[in-house]
Amino acid sequence: MKNPLSDQYSEAENVELVKAAVDGDRKSLDQLVRLHQPFIYNVAWKMAHAPNDALDLTQEVLLKVITKLGQFNFKSSFRTWLYRIVMNEFLMGKRRKSEAIFSSLAEHGNRLDAIPNAELTREEEIEQEELSRELKIRCMSGMLMCLSREQRLIYLLGDCFGIDHKLGAEVCDISPQNFRVRLY
Repeated sequence: MKNPLSDQYSEAENVELVKAAVDGDRKSLDQLVRLHQPFIYNVAWKMAHAPNDALDLTQEVLLKVITKLGQFNFKSSFRTWLYRIVMNEFLMGKRRKSEAIFSSLAEHGNRLDAIPNAELTREEEIEQEELSRELKIRCMSGMLMCLSREQRLIYLLGDCFGIDHKLGAEVCDISPQNFRVRLY
């Protein structure tokens, strides 16, 4: 096995380490934790936006990973599994103090720019892009469900399908100006 602290990510190594750790090899479990702790912290930091909250979240996730490692079924990459655990722990966790603090978009942007980026393999980038698309679709679906049927129809016609205000007004049986106002 290669050095677990190196910059190279290997899914094959993760599979070996997980199998060995599940079989009771403490050194493999330790290697797995040390290998992925920076990744977990990076994701936690991006969600929590505060170092102490990110450390707490990282600890919670590592405990969950250690106790639930036997449930990893190798259907996704190990990092995708970790990412989902971090996300679930964050969403299910208590509201953090830093979430209530929001002063300006510029300050928030500066904090986002200061987040360290973990090096991802091309496979991980593709998985993250797919997960991001899935989350966008879920968010969009949630947003659409908050609208009335008429509002959903107007939004879908105007924004998603690009139908102009004249045709949209005809479909909705309202004036073109009213369609534009409702779409806005």
